[in-house]
Amino acid sequence: MKNIYIYGTGSKALLNLPALALEYKILGFVDSDVNKQGGFFLGKPIVHLSSLSEIEYNYIIVASSFSTTIFENLKAHNIQNAIDVDTLPSILEVASEYTTILGNIQESSLPSLNTLPRKYIEGTILLENREILLEQLPVDSIGVELGVAAGDFSERIIAKLNPKKLHLVDVWDSERYGEHLFQSVKHKFRDAIESGSCQIHRNTSLKAVDDFEDNYFDWVYIDTTHGYATTKKELAAYNTKIKPGGIIAGHDYCMGNWSKRSRYGVIEAVYEFCKTYEWRIKYITMDIDERQSFALERV
Repeated sequence: MKNIYIYGTGSKALLNLPALALEYKILGFVDSDVNKQGGFFLGKPIVHLSSLSEIEYNYIIVASSFSTTIFENLKAHNIQNAIDVDTLPSILEVASEYTTILGNIQESSLPSLNTLPRKYIEGTILLENREILLEQLPVDSIGVELGVAAGDFSERIIAKLNPKKLHLVDVWDSERYGEHLFQSVKHKFRDAIESGSCQIHRNTSLKAVDDFEDNYFDWVYIDTTHGYATTKKELAAYNTKIKPGGIIAGHDYCMGNWSKRSRYGVIEAVYEFCKTYEWRIKYITMDIDERQSFALERV
């Protein structure tokens, strides 16, 4: 069995990890961020590419969405024994089978979508897109976006609402949404941060909730994992943080992202939340290209 390092710690690496583990002995992971050198990912050491010349291994398997840049960096460090996972058909076949099995398990673990009683949907208004949804939220308000990524939607929030205080919550700890994006977001909103109208919380949504008092927010917008379990916990956790008359909204109110074979659980979580905590669906956006958003208010 050949010894390998996997270059990548994001979703592509994770999707191919079971197949790679069946074919190779995984020694660890390679990351472009030198600050992660010496750390661990899934119990395996993380090394920086500058350290590879000092380590014995057979191959570097590149499993990342940034493969072009990675191969350029490897070439610059005179590292030749790297293979793109996309050129390994046997790995891709097993990974596809694994993804299908995992998707079936996720599907079976979701609660049944029973009909939502009329009082939770009566008067629901359909909107064109989430730009129009923003126009329904109060200006000069206090709000929080859970899941910021590059801050593109955050920019639209500020432009539309001119919030009195906008809290941005994201952990920024993955390969795709990592340190580079965190620094970019800090730079993008530096003026708002300096003025005190924007505050960044580098934490998970379920840990950051403790930063806020009850009845604090005029609105919350959730755009994190899109999974059932996390969305259910987020809705429950931020329930008490909303002022009377406030709104809980969120993204990806749809069945899933089928191009990535990913089944979401937002709809199921929203249904349960409405019935458990007595909230109703006030708005649903209808632009399927951006995936639908929802907005809830108390019954």
